[in-house]
Amino acid sequence: MFNGSTRHSLCGGDPNRNLMQTYFLKLDPRAIIPEYATEKSSGFDLHAIEDILIPPGGTRLIKTGLAVLLPVDTELQIRPKSGLSLKGPIRIANSPGTIDEDYLNKDIGIICDNVGEIPLRICEGDKVAQGVVCPVLRPKIVKLSLIEYNLIAETRRTSRDGGFGSTN
Repeated sequence: MFNGSTRHSLCGGDPNRNLMQTYFLKLDPRAIIPEYATEKSSGFDLHAIEDILIPPGGTRLIKTGLAVLLPVDTELQIRPKSGLSLKGPIRIANSPGTIDEDYLNKDIGIICDNVGEIPLRICEGDKVAQGVVCPVLRPKIVKLSLIEYNLIAETRRTSRDGGFGSTN
């Protein structure tokens, strides 16, 4: 059956994608509500609400002044902006950072490192990271004995014999 959502149905897209909403609350009047730069952008920019100086080798929490209400079964990932990483010494310390669905009424903070040799100044309004809303799976966690683990692992055995980095 062909209807208005045919393109999404045939191409595997989610016809309900535009029905999902992410809500932001300004906890600080200096906060900037994020927007997607283009219709196809996967992330939106997050901005600092205050001036901060990060010393060489230092780490600071950058406040956005925003709280978020996420769609059910999603997380907000805090990711680096590639241009900032390429052009300067700023790095997101725990990339990607995770804002859980139940992190309510709290400022979205971005942990930034200065990997450069001179102090790094972040100014109010600067773009410091991007946010991407992602689905979350919560499989049941099962504790196994070594014997049970080995029995299950044996049924999933592949020809991969190497350890860490063995696919290189």
